[in-house]
Amino acid sequence: MAGGRTRWLLALGCTTALLATACTAAPPVPGPQPTTAMPTPPAGPDQIVIGVDAISGGYNPHTVADQSPVTRALAQLLLPSVFVPGDDARLELDRTVMRSARVTSAHPFTVSYTIRPDASWSDGAPIAAEDFIYLAEEMRTEPGTLDPAGYRLISDISADDAGKRVQVRFRERYPGWRTLFHHLLPSHLLKDVPGGWQGALASSFPAYGGPFAIGTVDTARGEILLERNERYWEKPAAVDQLILRRSDSRGVIAALGEDNNQFALIMASGRDQAALRRLGDGLTLHTVPSPVVAEVLLRPLTAPLANATVRAGIAALIDRDRLIAAGTDGGPSSQLRAGAQLTAPSEPGYAATIPAAERAPGRRWRGGCCARPVTTRRRTGGGPSTAAGCGWWWPHPPNSSRTTPWRASWCASCARRASRPRWRC
Repeated sequence: MAGGRTRWLLALGCTTALLATACTAAPPVPGPQPTTAMPTPPAGPDQIVIGVDAISGGYNPHTVADQSPVTRALAQLLLPSVFVPGDDARLELDRTVMRSARVTSAHPFTVSYTIRPDASWSDGAPIAAEDFIYLAEEMRTEPGTLDPAGYRLISDISADDAGKRVQVRFRERYPGWRTLFHHLLPSHLLKDVPGGWQGALASSFPAYGGPFAIGTVDTARGEILLERNERYWEKPAAVDQLILRRSDSRGVIAALGEDNNQFALIMASGRDQAALRRLGDGLTLHTVPSPVVAEVLLRPLTAPLANATVRAGIAALIDRDRLIAAGTDGGPSSQLRAGAQLTAPSEPGYAATIPAAERAPGRRWRGGCCARPVTTRRRTGGGPSTAAGCGWWWPHPPNSSRTTPWRASWCASCARRASRPRWRC
């Protein structure tokens, strides 16, 4: 019916035109005829659509609860920072915001910052020392903040030159000072608002100090529209709009193949990577590391897990390699193992410092000693005592009297080889 209706409408339109021509009083006069210039429709805004797999709200980049790829991406586009990662992942001064940042004293350890005079928030307020002070205070006092250790070493912050020059003094030397004061927040809008730190960035950003500004945030539809920040003091953004559009990984990959998305930012599994490669050589893949570490927590809420030695024993049974393989599902995260406490796997100079016993399946460290298969003897003599199991630490063997005297903590680890000597660290 729909196709038939369309054909009738087209036929009716042709008939009307013919009738109009037939009712003409005289043939047209030979010669040049006047032409009517059709107006050119206005060009739409330049857009780049970015497919993402989650838009859940909560946009404070300094809280653990709000951490997500979208939150980090928005913070880089909307908020000013003193240092930003360069092409080689090393931190470099953001000269769109700062004039300088350098250590000016060793006793006390002092860092002096000079902010550009034209750097300002989207509401016209200057980016100044009060933004440094607000961020440092909140990072020191609020719970659930991300990497607050450096801010807790700050003893004093002073300012001059209308807040455009900032001096930060530390209680001790802090080599990681370049990691501080990234993603500054508009203190003039947050400091006097009840719950400002926790609630002001729950659904959007109150002001912007980057090349883009929030147009709309539609969490229900899964879409965020970013528009060029008209108050940005530096070179304007190359495009008018950025659209972050949510879908599952299959939908994001399909939209890339159909050119509906120009970019994608997803947590890709091995299957997703294979699907992306099948789209052809015109697609370039980059691994973007995220500052997220997955941990296994044994909560002592039940009677068996209330015993610390039992929890240590269960931890000794976990095969870290298999756990990582299952959690990453063959994705690029499997190659970014957090094996050090001070540097990330994506940082220059990274080297794993985790003990070898931690990396080996079935071996864990406890109290400085490696839980290897061991045997022990009773004080009263007798042969080696063993028990079934692997990696369990006990102050006494299972199924025995707690009053039995033992020379040391006993590990029932792979009792099949009871002749192994005691392991000493």
